[in-house]
Amino acid sequence: MRSALRRCLVVPLLLTASCSSFELEDSFVITEEFGVDGPVSLEVACDVGSIEVGEDPSLEGIEVRGTVRLTERDEERALARFDQLGASIQRQPGGFTVAPTFEGGRRQSERISLKVTVPDLGSVQLKTSNGALTATGASGGVAAESSNGSIRLVDCRGDARLSTDNGAISLEGGSGDALGATGNGSVKVAGFNGSLQLETVNGDLEVSLADEATGAVQLRSSNGSINLSVAHGWSGVIEASTSNGQVRFRDQDGMRQKGKASILAVGAGGPRSITRTGNGSIEVEVRAPGLMRGPRL
Repeated sequence: MRSALRRCLVVPLLLTASCSSFELEDSFVITEEFGVDGPVSLEVACDVGSIEVGEDPSLEGIEVRGTVRLTERDEERALARFDQLGASIQRQPGGFTVAPTFEGGRRQSERISLKVTVPDLGSVQLKTSNGALTATGASGGVAAESSNGSIRLVDCRGDARLSTDNGAISLEGGSGDALGATGNGSVKVAGFNGSLQLETVNGDLEVSLADEATGAVQLRSSNGSINLSVAHGWSGVIEASTSNGQVRFRDQDGMRQKGKASILAVGAGGPRSITRTGNGSIEVEVRAPGLMRGPRL
């Protein structure tokens, strides 16, 4: 097993206010080779900072790229402090745990964002108090939690459990069973194949299922519109209701108004789906196969 550290300098910024301070943005790369065959599990956590995980088959191990932002009184102190920051990589059965490190503890101005890449990405656990979370290509499910930041999944498979107090949630492709909630933010889904339970307190929901999707959905917003698009082959019963808005149904015959509440039988019927909002309109679309709808919000 071999570890290597490489520092990549970014031109620092000098900020002048009532008293001078030096803001440094710099980056580092840590690589570690390993002999694991098959998908690698990752657990990555930051107190303050964004996290991005993905896969690159050309790698022979794990690669961690860290972006550091900090403020000191002058350049000399900033560069000295940068040398005291980094990331830890701990081997676990079937994978790794990764976290930023701050010698002597994190200072208020310091932030480290991490990008972690492995040859074959399995299950993922991500957590940050303040920052965005992104996972691409995970095959073993994703658990992601942010107090203040967006969550984005791209072509991930397996169960997803997503939670943010303040930020958008996005699913692009992928499959499995997804459960997600945000306090303030939109929810967008495109090309997903599986069941969905998604909720936002303040925000719109835009969901377009994959052509081959068959799973039921539960979509809820306290304040926001809901747009649901399914392919012609999808079957189920959709209960749609709004306290302040209109329910609309669109198919090859055009658009039809359904009032404030409606039960819509699609295809041969089947599992029950729910779309519900307190303030906003609901539109359910049955589209021809191959006409995937992108987010319209």
